[in-house]
Amino acid sequence: MTPTLMAPIPGAAETKPLPENIRREFDLPSGKHVIFLRGKGRDLRKALMAAGPGADQFRILFSLIAQLSLIDGKRVTMESIEDMDFDDVLALQGEAGKCLVPLAKVQTVETEKEESPSLQ
Repeated sequence: MTPTLMAPIPGAAETKPLPENIRREFDLPSGKHVIFLRGKGRDLRKALMAAGPGADQFRILFSLIAQLSLIDGKRVTMESIEDMDFDDVLALQGEAGKCLVPLAKVQTVETEKEESPSLQ
């Protein structure tokens, strides 16, 4: 599906142009329509802050999804994602997880450093 540049505003008769930074659009198994935006560094920072200190990677992932997606034209929260159907969450995680690959590699390296005995 090619990205559309118009999306309905809830409760409005007109449409509003979307930012040109659409990563992709897709439909969830439930039929809900998702617009996933391209992230910026500030989106990752906001997601990390919203997830909280010491958050696990699943909470960070849900926070990224909330930062970067519109579902049926509306913003979502981490809590609303937790209440979604399992198949929908898996589909969202698949898309948002692509953004977390570099972060996961950094966390893995840091964990390995902590667990490895130092050679002296």
